[in-house]
Amino acid sequence: MKKTVLLIDDHEAVRELLCRYLERFPEYEVVGQTGSGLAATALFRKTSPHLVIVDLLLPELCGHEVIMRIRPDFRQNSNVPAEKRPLC
Repeated sequence: MKKTVLLIDDHEAVRELLCRYLERFPEYEVVGQTGSGLAATALFRKTSPHLVIVDLLLPELCGHEVIMRIRPDFRQNSNVPAEKRPLC
């Protein structure tokens, strides 16, 4: 089973580079990418990825806030135990 990945970065070149890099590994599949924090939360709920790569400096909603908003849903969708310590 492939691990699904969501890429969140406001620089399209960075997203493209990460996407091309991950294509080298057959166990990963990029299921979505976006450059805005607000779009990221909606895309996360739509795709339910196993892994999320988040830039912390995003327009509209910072990366920390994106993480805080998706974290409760990520715990429910993930088989990986969530860390107990705060992110910030």
